[in-house]
Amino acid sequence: MTNGNNNRADYIAGLSLLGQLLADEQELNLPMWGSRIPLAMYVSGETALTTALAVMRMMTSRPVMEVDRDNYLNIVGRLLGLAVKVFIPVGDICTATVTGVHRASDGSVHEITEWTIPAELLNAKAPGAEPEPGNGNG
Repeated sequence: MTNGNNNRADYIAGLSLLGQLLADEQELNLPMWGSRIPLAMYVSGETALTTALAVMRMMTSRPVMEVDRDNYLNIVGRLLGLAVKVFIPVGDICTATVTGVHRASDGSVHEITEWTIPAELLNAKAPGAEPEPGNGNG
């Protein structure tokens, strides 16, 4: 999904204005989205992998990845104080393996699918990310 250039520029400018307001007015509470609840970014299609990697490389916390029941790959982490979540249709980025079938009580048959997250994502390291537990190297 793409926004027009004006909408994108206005969005980015709005984020900058909000950041300046929060910096200037210390008594203001942080917005819930982005501090306690991750700011969500939808990514799909051919650029999903490169976009996800770009965001992950900027993360200052170790990203957490999972495939949810709605078949999205979620990548959650922090860009300093900003919580972010990249969500991607799992079929756009992961490899599917049918591991079995399930026969429901109504007689319908459903495939059991295991999704494999690409090695590039699993091995991505953010320069500012926290070190792995038990590994002082990061």
